[in-house]
Amino acid sequence: MRPRLLAGFLALLWLPCVAQRVPTDVSISDLSLHPGKFDARLVRVRASLIVGWEGDNFLIDPLKPRPKTMPSRNPPSVWVYDLTAVKAACDPQTVCLFTGRFHFVPKSRMQSVFDPGPLQLEVVSTSVSTQ
Repeated sequence: MRPRLLAGFLALLWLPCVAQRVPTDVSISDLSLHPGKFDARLVRVRASLIVGWEGDNFLIDPLKPRPKTMPSRNPPSVWVYDLTAVKAACDPQTVCLFTGRFHFVPKSRMQSVFDPGPLQLEVVSTSVSTQ
């Protein structure tokens, strides 16, 4: 009985570790509609990159019209941390898969002019989407 109980306990401890290593496939709309559900989770999103200067870099849904200026909250956009992992594989004209840790920051504490908004992605890898 004890070996089975121990095996069950170890399986329960192991499952969350495995789940965190496999990203959840989401869309920009999913992140915008249910940000709390994906907060602090590893996600993979198919998106287009909009590159600004001084850190205003955003991901948008590739099926939505591309805004002429930097995106506001409509259509939904996700601010991207540090572009070093992104620029090598994806340029603004390409649809890519972005994998990273999603953060929902409902109230910004930034005291600067630039406000990245509540939807933020810490990208860890990027690849060109084949779809």
